[in-house]
Amino acid sequence: MLEVVIKTDNTYYHLGIKALLLELGENVVYLDTFQNSSMHTSEHNHSRIIFRDFMVSIILYKKPTLQLLKNNNENRLIVHIPMACRNNDFSDVKSKIKKILSIAVMGSHSSRRDDLCRCAGIKKHRQLSVTENKIMRLMGEGNDTGDIAAILKRSHRTVGTHYRNAINKMGMENRLEFYMYATFIARYSQQSEITLCL
Repeated sequence: MLEVVIKTDNTYYHLGIKALLLELGENVVYLDTFQNSSMHTSEHNHSRIIFRDFMVSIILYKKPTLQLLKNNNENRLIVHIPMACRNNDFSDVKSKIKKILSIAVMGSHSSRRDDLCRCAGIKKHRQLSVTENKIMRLMGEGNDTGDIAAILKRSHRTVGTHYRNAINKMGMENRLEFYMYATFIARYSQQSEITLCL
């Protein structure tokens, strides 16, 4: 069973995502919000999907073992997926949602990005490189390209190239969408979480 929350102020986006999920997902339960008590229990065994305006987060729970019961944070894997749908046609959005559902149904049998890509049929070369991921996080923390060039000891031009490549791979339409996603990742995610580009 998949639990789904759609967090957006855009009514059309909310209704469109819900209609597509109803069409594609058989075992989907819609919630207004996740109950905090059940969110962090080690007995929780089904995936959760959170749709936001420019991204989707999938929370995958690992099967509990004695080692995992001691530390609840290791009991789950969070996958963030940038999802800008503004200029995509219906079949593209439907394909993205199918891939999201296939990742969520797979569960956290694997915590490697390569395995998740293979499961969803995502091309490995379309994923953010380590440097592009660092640049995204640093921009989300409020650094500009000059600061990032100094931090990473790279030229402004190299940082700009990685920045443009990250925007293209993520399918973002403009810098604002990129900054919204990067700011969310910098604020709320941990280093171990995975970003997948569809």
